[in-house]
Amino acid sequence: MLSFLHIYYLVMILVEVIIKYNGNIENIMGNLGATVEILSSSFAIIQIPPDNIEKLENYTEIEYIELPKNLFFMLEQGKRSSCIIVDNNNNIDGLTGAGVIVGIIDSGIDYQNSIFKNPDGTTRIDSIYEVDGETFYRDDINTGNINHIDRYGHGTQVASIAVGNNGIANKSDIIVVKIGKNEFFASTTDIMRGISYIINRAILLEKPVVINISYGTNDGSHDGNSLFEEYINEMAASYKVSIIVASGNEGNKGHHFRGFLENNSILDMEFNVASDISSMYLSIWSSFSDEFEIEIFSPLGDRGGPMRKENMTYRYRLGNTITSIVFRNSTPYNLDNEIYIRLEGASKFVDNGIWKIRFYGQNVINGQIDAWLPVNEAVGGDTAFIIPNTDTTLTIPSTSERVITVGAYDSANISTVGFSGRGYTRATEYIKPDLVAPGVNILTTTVGESITSFTGTSAAAPFVAGSAALLMEWGIVDRNDIFLYGERLKAFLCNGAIRDNSREYPNREWGYGRLCLKNTLDLLKK
Repeated sequence: MLSFLHIYYLVMILVEVIIKYNGNIENIMGNLGATVEILSSSFAIIQIPPDNIEKLENYTEIEYIELPKNLFFMLEQGKRSSCIIVDNNNNIDGLTGAGVIVGIIDSGIDYQNSIFKNPDGTTRIDSIYEVDGETFYRDDINTGNINHIDRYGHGTQVASIAVGNNGIANKSDIIVVKIGKNEFFASTTDIMRGISYIINRAILLEKPVVINISYGTNDGSHDGNSLFEEYINEMAASYKVSIIVASGNEGNKGHHFRGFLENNSILDMEFNVASDISSMYLSIWSSFSDEFEIEIFSPLGDRGGPMRKENMTYRYRLGNTITSIVFRNSTPYNLDNEIYIRLEGASKFVDNGIWKIRFYGQNVINGQIDAWLPVNEAVGGDTAFIIPNTDTTLTIPSTSERVITVGAYDSANISTVGFSGRGYTRATEYIKPDLVAPGVNILTTTVGESITSFTGTSAAAPFVAGSAALLMEWGIVDRNDIFLYGERLKAFLCNGAIRDNSREYPNREWGYGRLCLKNTLDLLKK
């Protein structure tokens, strides 16, 4: 792992790294010329000179190190289908989310939009935290003169469903975390900072909190075992918090491969690379018990290898493409092995056409090979496996065990949608998604008060986030069930979900079924 960090960050002055630690690490950071940002009693983000990364291993306080990954937001007749509204379009039991905070980690928010204001014109937004910028509080926002924009409108659309005045939790306080600067993507460390900010703010305000995350990546094992996901799990159990994550829109994008290798046999994995890709990765996962060699073939017929995990790192120029191949063995948090392949155009673009990875089985016990290409928002639809597998197409961190993972369905005809990320998780076999919500042609408000149609699991997740706020109002604020958050809330949402007789549940597409707030409340009242 560490040798790859040197390859990938050679030109950077400081590298941002996630660490799991124990004890006091302040003095260590000073010795290594690093800065530290403490997120919790066991997780931190550090910025450190690349040459000092290996020195971290010399300190007993450092338990593990992980490189951040890039995440992309997922762009692809809701309330009645989800049993949220009753007669006269009022929410069931008159619930509004009052007394509950909803945190939106996204591209920002159109803070001047009327759907986020009280009847007297004051804002419902408690604060806006820009991970790479300023923090604005209610008094600042009420001036109408802060330097904050939602460049893409994605965060505004998500918030309008969850907490807009015409949305679900229309009296909840709102906290917004803007991540990714003004880019289309953000880092896992941005998400971690956002979660930390929202929970700490909720603790200060003494209110329960729901967090909505509609970002995802394919870079990882898809089994919930990264440090990033371990941190999310820890925070999900740290306070009266429920974390909602979209399952991603990778279901039909052709970005997951699954094959089975046998002893003394060959397995070929082929994928097409589009003509305009400057760099990309391929993340391959296999059992720790399996031994094999691999070769890589470019569309021009150039070959790299054979390669084995004992040698760890390889680097080839194949045609007009620089290939870096890193073998990573089991870690304290993941039993299995990864082969991380990075393709970079030697001059401009990666050679387009069909690439092939060939596996030569030598001492194979398990044999399952899983691989993922980057999400569609990063590489487009033409970069895909020739023979893809639609299962385990959840994006990370929707694979985290303690989050509520939300897939999408078409509420117009109660049908599945191909784009919605499918379960289950890779090695851990967590049942994901937990449930589904409307995610096709959802009318939302976006930047500038305009109305637009919103499709994707990013549209489905805020239905559940808003519903969670209503349930936490009923349970915690109104003191009907003061422990109604986290895993307990997830259990009641799943038990209350609508299940059709024509399907077996749980399943990889629908989880435990379709969101139905009324059913969940009825179960809680028994």
